[in-house]
Amino acid sequence: MFLSKNKISYVGWIGHGNIGDEAMYLVSRKLLKDYDLSLDCVWSGQNKVQRLINNYGSKVTFFGGGTIIPLWFAKDKNKRRMLNIAFGVGVLDPSFWGNFESSIINGFKEWKLDHIGVRGYMSQKILADWGIESEVIGDPVLYLRPKDYKDICKNNSVVINIGQSGGDIHGGDEMRVLKEVTKFCKYLENKGYNLILIPFWSQDVAYMKELHGQLKRATFKDYVKNDTVTDDAIIEIMDIISRCNFLVGEKLHSLVLSAACHKPFISLEYRPKCLDFASSVGFEDYNVRTDLLSLEILIEKYIELMKNETAMTDILTSNVNYFRNKMENFIERVKRDFQQT
Repeated sequence: MFLSKNKISYVGWIGHGNIGDEAMYLVSRKLLKDYDLSLDCVWSGQNKVQRLINNYGSKVTFFGGGTIIPLWFAKDKNKRRMLNIAFGVGVLDPSFWGNFESSIINGFKEWKLDHIGVRGYMSQKILADWGIESEVIGDPVLYLRPKDYKDICKNNSVVINIGQSGGDIHGGDEMRVLKEVTKFCKYLENKGYNLILIPFWSQDVAYMKELHGQLKRATFKDYVKNDTVTDDAIIEIMDIISRCNFLVGEKLHSLVLSAACHKPFISLEYRPKCLDFASSVGFEDYNVRTDLLSLEILIEKYIELMKNETAMTDILTSNVNYFRNKMENFIERVKRDFQQT
């Protein structure tokens, strides 16, 4: 088969009504706009490999993000191509998922990825503990920009996101999360905020509608109808976030899009990847694990965030710009390898 220098096989979970995964694909298309990014969609469900195909004449596999190390690679270790790139990926934290067998770690190492860019410093440390070097470049979705950045807003709106994950969350009790977040949303309504509820995955819609039904004046925005998320929808979501005061989010990429809009957020850490991201942009103090979630803690985080809003917005903006530069530099090095392969 003829292998083209301009074709890249993109690996991602596309077409499943997940805003984060679609946003990562959008970023890769922006950063690699001079290349033919052929979709090489490989996994279905949590770390379950579906396929890895090479029908596009591509000698490059580009993993465009997601928390996929080490399990995905261990299960498909014989599919290595001439050049393999991991762009802003996350590492499954053993403190949550349990220690991985040496065969799984070794299966990942056998890939010998040419460039490993990870989402955050927690991911980098786990890889270092396994004897693997990596570079922290931030979550890919940080690279997206809203149509317009808004300074600190006083229009009294807050974006809310929660979701379901089959019980695989800190504490294992998703109904408790719904209950405590509902209390906090009612608190925010009593403070005069208008709430905008946005699910980030099609399977979260019904769960978030339960929340919506218990609130007085919340607006429900569904951008994942029929498992389809358009590029325009992602930009529209960013425009909504840009015009709000802050975001309260559980699903990872609600937090990432908030950061990309330079908007402060409160992270509801359902899995360690939320803390990995929050700490990468200086927001670890505004991260609450779901097993520790309570109305009192959320109010405490809210009051602290409002008191430090200007300083935290400046920190967030600085860190986001830092990672955008890191991503561009990472991609430039990758492109040089493309041409030499």
